[in-house]
Amino acid sequence: MTLLLHTSTAIAHLGLADRDRIVARDSFSIHRDFSETFSDSIRQFLPVHRARIEAVTNIVVHVGPGEFAGLRIGVVTANTLAYALGIPVIGVGGHVTGLEELLERS
Repeated sequence: MTLLLHTSTAIAHLGLADRDRIVARDSFSIHRDFSETFSDSIRQFLPVHRARIEAVTNIVVHVGPGEFAGLRIGVVTANTLAYALGIPVIGVGGHVTGLEELLERS
């Protein structure tokens, strides 16, 4: 299972993909406390979609261009999770409009 993180705009997107198909998604506004709440958002997102963090085999994250704070939080979260789980991170650059394009370009 692939965890998709797109945090480069005012709306953050989380997704889960099984091979080349997105099976779960969520979006929410990025607020001032985003750095404090993003990890909790992921923790809540997974069980709602009947997924466990141990089932994630890689992480795809958008690396820009975009809003600096959102990108930084998304990339740091992706790297921290990947390090803790011992899985790879794939960074996707360029203009990405949504989770489908993020997954396609990974």
